[in-house]
Amino acid sequence: MLCRKAASEALPEGFGREGIEALKRHIMAVNGYMYKMTSIEALLKSKDGVRALVEIMAFDETGGMSQIILEVVRAHVAHRPQKLDFLKKVLEEILEAGGRESVLVTAEELIRVVERMP
Repeated sequence: MLCRKAASEALPEGFGREGIEALKRHIMAVNGYMYKMTSIEALLKSKDGVRALVEIMAFDETGGMSQIILEVVRAHVAHRPQKLDFLKKVLEEILEAGGRESVLVTAEELIRVVERMP
């Protein structure tokens, strides 16, 4: 898993937007939860990766992918209780909004909060 994690984290760093898009495609195409989780975590750590996750959630017709992203984000911020409640609220709004245009606007605040996290 460490090699997969290192490779996932290297994509956005080394290839910028192309690396982010590769991880995004990987998340949507692969079936294994652990593989998705590793790529989601890498996107959470990258500069523009959160936006890519929001884009996936915005157009997730079944809600399954959004649930996985939500679980990983919650685990990512679990040791940051001051931000967890806010993130839960915003993520739940995103899930409820589904594929509507408003979901991308709602997500802007989430993006700013997550990007400021250490």
